[in-house]
Amino acid sequence: MNVNRQKKRFRPSLFAESLESRQLLASSQVAATVAPITIKAAALSPPPVASVAVVRVGNPALSYYETMVPGQRALGYDLTRSGKSISTNVPVLGVDLPAGGTLQLQVLTGLTYWNGRGLPNFTPVTGNTELNLNVSGQNLRIGANSTKTFSPYNDYIRLPIDIGISGGLPVSRDMIASIGKGGYLDSFQQAGAPDGLYAFTGLWTDKNTTGIRDSDPVAFVFRAGNVAERAVQAALDRFTSTATRPVAAVDVVPQVVKPEFLGSTFLRFNVEFSDPVTVSGRPPQLPVTINGVTRYAQIEKNSPALNTTRLSFVYTPTAAERTATNIVLGSSLQLTSAGSVKSPGGTAAILSLPSQFVSRISVGPLLDYQVISGNITRNTTLKAGTRYIIDGEVHVAKNVTLTIEDGVKIGIRNGRRAVTNLLDASSLVFDSGSKLVVGTTTRPGTAYFSAIDLNNREVPYADNGGVFFCGTYRSGARQGITVDLAKTRGLKSSFSAAALVFSYCGRTDPLGRNGDKFGGDDMDPVSIIGMGPTEWKIASVESRFAGNNGFDVTNSSFTLTSLVVSTPIEDGVNVTSSNVTITKNLSVEMSLHQANDRELFDLEADDGRATVIINQLAFVNLQGYMGGQYDEVSITSPDLPPMAKTRQYYQFKGYLTKGPARFWTRVD
Repeated sequence: MNVNRQKKRFRPSLFAESLESRQLLASSQVAATVAPITIKAAALSPPPVASVAVVRVGNPALSYYETMVPGQRALGYDLTRSGKSISTNVPVLGVDLPAGGTLQLQVLTGLTYWNGRGLPNFTPVTGNTELNLNVSGQNLRIGANSTKTFSPYNDYIRLPIDIGISGGLPVSRDMIASIGKGGYLDSFQQAGAPDGLYAFTGLWTDKNTTGIRDSDPVAFVFRAGNVAERAVQAALDRFTSTATRPVAAVDVVPQVVKPEFLGSTFLRFNVEFSDPVTVSGRPPQLPVTINGVTRYAQIEKNSPALNTTRLSFVYTPTAAERTATNIVLGSSLQLTSAGSVKSPGGTAAILSLPSQFVSRISVGPLLDYQVISGNITRNTTLKAGTRYIIDGEVHVAKNVTLTIEDGVKIGIRNGRRAVTNLLDASSLVFDSGSKLVVGTTTRPGTAYFSAIDLNNREVPYADNGGVFFCGTYRSGARQGITVDLAKTRGLKSSFSAAALVFSYCGRTDPLGRNGDKFGGDDMDPVSIIGMGPTEWKIASVESRFAGNNGFDVTNSSFTLTSLVVSTPIEDGVNVTSSNVTITKNLSVEMSLHQANDRELFDLEADDGRATVIINQLAFVNLQGYMGGQYDEVSITSPDLPPMAKTRQYYQFKGYLTKGPARFWTRVD
């Protein structure tokens, strides 16, 4: 593919000149680190950077003040063989995101295919072909119906994959796209696909920051096999032309409207589209579930429905519904076969709705939730579609299995609590001999943990006890939670999941004290105690904005596929007398803040040496300070730069090509 021609032709037009210069400079720096793709002698350029920037283009009337602007509306890549996989590298760059913001790609459509002959005609793929996206250990499969949702909605949902968290610097990541059939995550049973062009549409969002509108849709096109260059360019033209490019809802603004004179208070939902749309035939409806009952908001009478970027939907609550505290919008506008929403050029609009809204009505929208305040003493399943809230110190008892269906979100209540057992914070504690299964044993899934306030809302503030995992391998203790081998005979713990994701979990040390000193405490998002190699079967852990250390291990020995820690209040990875091996991905990003006890690694040798090993060929991203008053760390690695003798910001991003890396501390 002639990447240079494509980049020149689709140069971003909405950037201010100074912003564009900064972005292109940063893009060139990122591209320089990417190995070139080789297909033909004429295609030696690195793949184009999928860039996006936050620009001060807003509409205060709609409660957003900035907009995410993509560098290009369509990008093309060549799938090539790399070992056993057919894949390509997609460099991603996010510019000017607020510190703490999370750049996310939301997939809007299923995977489509065109054989490259005649005019572009993309239709859903057949034969179970899927495209997998991999970013820092996360995987997202896209197939013909991956984003299709069924009753009661009839369009598409949005599948997210996180790119990275901003520490005030540009977010730079590599997304690996691979194609094939069968298998699981990034391992296909049969790699490759028939010759042709494969495409999906997504958009960029900052899921942790309010007041920023989602980006316009971006199409990703992948060439497999022998397809003419002119066909590639025709596909890119189709996805960028104002007449045929994808159109999607990019914002939803709920409002409570109180008529000035006569009439009842009603709800209005303004749905913003990336391009003008026209409603024909029977108009769409917006599902609104109030206290568990689904209602339908209708297009507002006399509001524009022809060549407009905004469709307004209204619903008048009943008297009983006006005091509702549980309101959730549907994932998509509902449209019957007798109606359509299309661009002026006839392109059907993508009717799925943003998963997060720039502004919220005073009573919602909220998800259905169930509070868990007592210990779990019998086998229990947390069901998809319900949000669960841990309110108090909740233990999963020995010989009890807690099953969490894939995608379930679990909130942990913020705030100090009276000590009813061991802790003064809400937390989920897996006792020695307990079991966790996320998804199923044959198809592991992902569970999400986040901070919840007294009104059952997610909040960007960590003040809770996180989650404790107790094994039966070695004795140990953390914050009063103990593993005592004298009491665990005949027991064995078992914890399995594809991934656990923690956001704003843990608790900051009181009065700003150092957690290693007397009077401090160490409440972390995830605390692992006495864990053995056969007990821990959780592949990936991601810890965002931890209230204390990002990831804590005590007296344990186990393996992880991926560990991602982003911007914790204190240390990134805290390991005490344990051996932790990471096979594919380690990313620890700290902010530039130079407070004490804020290092990449805190390795302690209370009951023996602490060691973290990253296998050869793994990807490593380290951004932060190394070493300190309480953090004695040694590095053995042919790839990583040595530590400075003075406290300096340590940076490395790349693959361990020469050998494994070992972080360790001597036994005093």
